[in-house]
Amino acid sequence: MAKREADQPRPWYIENPNKHDEVSLCNICRHIDFNFLFQHALRANHVRIELGLLRDIVMKDSCAFCRLVAHAISVTYKINLVEILKNEAKDTICELINEAKQTHDNKRVYVLEVRIFSDGGAIDSEFDSSARIHCLGDERNPKPTEGRLVSQYQAEMSLLKKWLHTCENVHPSSDSSPGNRAMADSFLRVIDVQRQCIVKAPRMCRYMALSYVWGGPQELQLTKKTHLELERPNGLSTDDTRLPRTITDAMLLVSRFDERYLWVDSLCIIQDDAENKHDQIALMDVIYQNAILTIVAVSGKNAGAGLPGMRAGSRNVLQHIEHIQGLALVNSLITPSYSIDQSVWNARAWTYQEWKLSRRVLLVADEQISFKCDHVSCWEDEIEPEFRSSETNPGYEARSWALDRDYSPDRLPLKGQINFHMYGQAVEAYTPRSLSFASDALNAFSGMMNYLRPIMRGGYAYGLPETELDHALLWQPMGLIMRRKHPDSGSAMFPSWTWAGWVGSVAYLFADVFSEITWWATDNEGFSSEDYRYPKACRHQNAGKWEHKHAEFWHYYVHSDEPDTFHLHPTASEIERSPRLRIDTASGKLRFWALSASFSITGDHNIFTYVGNTESCADGSHIVCLLSIFDHEGVLAGTVRVPGPIASDLAKMRHEFILLSRTRLDSKNLYEQDPLKIEKQSLANWSLDHIPPKITHDDTASDSSQPEFAFDHKRYDAEKLFCVYNVMLVEWKEGVAYRLGLGLIHIDAFHQAFPEKKLIVLG
Repeated sequence: MAKREADQPRPWYIENPNKHDEVSLCNICRHIDFNFLFQHALRANHVRIELGLLRDIVMKDSCAFCRLVAHAISVTYKINLVEILKNEAKDTICELINEAKQTHDNKRVYVLEVRIFSDGGAIDSEFDSSARIHCLGDERNPKPTEGRLVSQYQAEMSLLKKWLHTCENVHPSSDSSPGNRAMADSFLRVIDVQRQCIVKAPRMCRYMALSYVWGGPQELQLTKKTHLELERPNGLSTDDTRLPRTITDAMLLVSRFDERYLWVDSLCIIQDDAENKHDQIALMDVIYQNAILTIVAVSGKNAGAGLPGMRAGSRNVLQHIEHIQGLALVNSLITPSYSIDQSVWNARAWTYQEWKLSRRVLLVADEQISFKCDHVSCWEDEIEPEFRSSETNPGYEARSWALDRDYSPDRLPLKGQINFHMYGQAVEAYTPRSLSFASDALNAFSGMMNYLRPIMRGGYAYGLPETELDHALLWQPMGLIMRRKHPDSGSAMFPSWTWAGWVGSVAYLFADVFSEITWWATDNEGFSSEDYRYPKACRHQNAGKWEHKHAEFWHYYVHSDEPDTFHLHPTASEIERSPRLRIDTASGKLRFWALSASFSITGDHNIFTYVGNTESCADGSHIVCLLSIFDHEGVLAGTVRVPGPIASDLAKMRHEFILLSRTRLDSKNLYEQDPLKIEKQSLANWSLDHIPPKITHDDTASDSSQPEFAFDHKRYDAEKLFCVYNVMLVEWKEGVAYRLGLGLIHIDAFHQAFPEKKLIVLG
């Protein structure tokens, strides 16, 4: 009945069940002490109570708990119990555990989880959650995290209002107004839900915002032609059939919150006015940060789907109650995380910044509505914790009140994390998402760039932060990527050196990187990345203000005036920097001096991986190829990561590689000193004129494919500190180089190839 050690006690086991349990529960469930399970931990002793085969549980209709388990599984996994009875769950075993949750006063409460183990069948492996069962709370004396009955056909508005109003009153930090509020007010249009028309936002406007999926052209939009009509009272009547149901439901919701204004992109931006559209897109961060609440339409594939629960009969919530051992037990509803993961909304590029920049979100899904702010998460099917303020309760920290139920839509923190790491996380989360228009690749990320600009201390070059441009060039494909092209002309829409120039998921390898390029200023002058970030004049003025620090794996720098802001490198403010990166904004050409050398690519694949996981290339399927790089003697000198379609077309010959920066192979914290000083020390006795002697090479014992090395470690020394270069594989067309891939080459191998310093024009 339970997986346990032979001598392990079973405090949850009832040896002699009472007569009522014998009648209402099956032979397995009558021996379970449910009162114990809701008060004491099982998992600490790794105990799992075996309930039996799913098929048998479904058939035991006379057992109250089996009925509840069957219903919970049906709701959570969206499967028909009739299908289970047919033939799908013969070997599917159900086990019961309890999951501990911690309240604000550090007390533990428990919820039951039904875990399912199967070799196949009706249970869909894509579900990453368990069927949960709550002890139903008493609304007259509610206890945090107890279950709650959810209104079946329409959301309970008083509960939603309670979440927002309590947060506003208790969490003053959540109610601060970041961003340039005055600028937003001067440009902003909003929907007046009382007058049902579009108006200019009043000063310090209190408004909600809508995040949703268009799903195609919208019949009714704000344009130069329609703006007069839509600005008249009742010009946006909720009875107008041209208005999508999601927008009319959002207007209804705002009104029920006793609020007046709503911001919706299709109706608050003049869609055929390029200047207005540009100005509004540039303010996306301000618009969503200043909204008192962002309504997220999780469900549906288009704007006509509506908001489930806003109107009577617009949803059908399935909960089941059973009374067992004096407890009222009820199944939990599908978690918000699963609803979001499976949604079209979560796959769209524009919604990423809407989600991450919002101070508070109301997630409206088919299954239930949930609320999230920086301090707490709430769900309809669970009694929310007492809202507390970190300002009035020192030492209080926001936490997830239901463990893995928290999808964490928190804004990226501007403090306490390394600035470039936060940028990299945003890029990694954004790039897998889809766009209707290829030209929006940067527009849909502009709010995030503006949000991060203060800590990056600079602008962006086609989406890459200028103050860390040498590092930002090192993005790597994490799956199939291809050039982003104009749908009509077929021409590339963005430079090859930016992730925005490619469709597909990318990521960054976070490691110490030391730039080896010189940015072009004039034909005879240039400057280093260090000089650009932190001009020498600033170093004298800020002497002693920058401090090097390190965490377990990372090095970073803090300025004494901003001790909570972590910088990848010491960086002066924008107004203190005089050099400017010379980027042709029209053509996207980036100019710098760098060393260039040629190496052979034969098409051989290397099993070394140094960022993320890559599907192995087999059976003619090439997603991302890890190609071996060979020196002039045919010895493995490095590895380059190339998109599959490009790798398939690469000729087996010598190709040009541009040296970008120097780095190390592993992510171990090998030292506590300032890496800039360490790197300079490692180069003190090493120059381009002195190439270290080769390590003795044994042709018969050469091992060029060990996964911990990107090169033949019997020929090239892997023990050197910062022993590899980040290199870019390029092809030249009419005097312009274009990125094909990014890789690593051992520093000795690179210099033995007699590299040439040249002016690179990267397009």
